[in-house]
Amino acid sequence: MDDKKIIYILVVIIIILISIIGVYFFSNLEIDYKEFHLNSTCSIDVPISNNIANKTIGQNITVLNDTKYDLTIIYYNNYSDILSSNLKDSIQLAAMKDSYKVNSEQMTLVNETVWFNKNTGYYMTFLSNNATYDNMIIITKNKNILEHMINSIKYVSINITNSTNDSIVSSNSDNTGNHDYSSSSSQSNDKSSSVDSDDGYHYAGQFEAEVKKRSDGIYEDREGNTYDIRHMR
Repeated sequence: MDDKKIIYILVVIIIILISIIGVYFFSNLEIDYKEFHLNSTCSIDVPISNNIANKTIGQNITVLNDTKYDLTIIYYNNYSDILSSNLKDSIQLAAMKDSYKVNSEQMTLVNETVWFNKNTGYYMTFLSNNATYDNMIIITKNKNILEHMINSIKYVSINITNSTNDSIVSSNSDNTGNHDYSSSSSQSNDKSSSVDSDDGYHYAGQFEAEVKKRSDGIYEDREGNTYDIRHMR
């Protein structure tokens, strides 16, 4: 083998190594997250991005699409639809979930069932809560983002009190990945996303007040009423 061929092979090897290192570096850059309130009973961390589009499909299914991170969240709270026996959105959400399972392999990530499609490179998971009626589909190519989001999801059940010592919240989780969360508070009909204000308050439709989270984990409204929460993992 002459020197030119050796040099050529070395150059090719170096280019391949640089490419591998580059892919690894950019895929593992630290991502900043922000807590996003889907409604008064459910929140989840999402990557901070200026490229998020929000639209509604059906009657009450919300779709958040982040083109920066190639991330989609499909969210739906079916409480009011159960009361009215209007199951069109529930059927549509189930059909969307099943469509992402086609040609996908089932796996487990953070104790949740995830489907991975080798052809598209997308991961999909379906998360629901039997007590708060929150349902969501998360679709992304980034496994690390999906893991973080699953770990960050919070289902909130709130009792209004005038003292933090009077707040009572009970919770339990079954072993199927369906987080169950229960307390004596009533279910909210509010299904709109809650946006944080400049002073840290966000609207929670379940008790028709703006609240913010204190350093001790308790939520407090502008009138001084407090609301205890329990994070579900």
